[in-house]
Amino acid sequence: MIEALFAAQFLDGRHVGDRAILAEIAGACGFDAAASKAYLDSDEDADAVREDAEQSRRMGINGVPFFVFNQKLAASGAQPPEALLEAMRQAAG
Repeated sequence: MIEALFAAQFLDGRHVGDRAILAEIAGACGFDAAASKAYLDSDEDADAVREDAEQSRRMGINGVPFFVFNQKLAASGAQPPEALLEAMRQAAG
C-alpha cells in the first residue's frame, strides 16, 4: 500500500488526498475499495486522530520524522542509525 501511494503521488502525479483515489488505490492493493471509501467518508476514528494530533502538539512535535523512545527521549529530524540506537538504549535503561 505504501509503495502504491508513493507511486501514485510521485510517479503518476495523482492527488492521494482525494478520497476516491485513495479508495481506488486501496482496491488495487487487495482491500475492499467500497469499504475503504465508506471509511474515508465517515467520522470513524476522527476523535482518535484529533487526540493524536493534540498529543503531538503538546509534545512540541511540529515536523517529521520525529522519534519518541519509551516516552523518555525524543529525536527530531533525520538521524544516523547510531544516534537512534543510542537513544533506544538510553530510553530502555
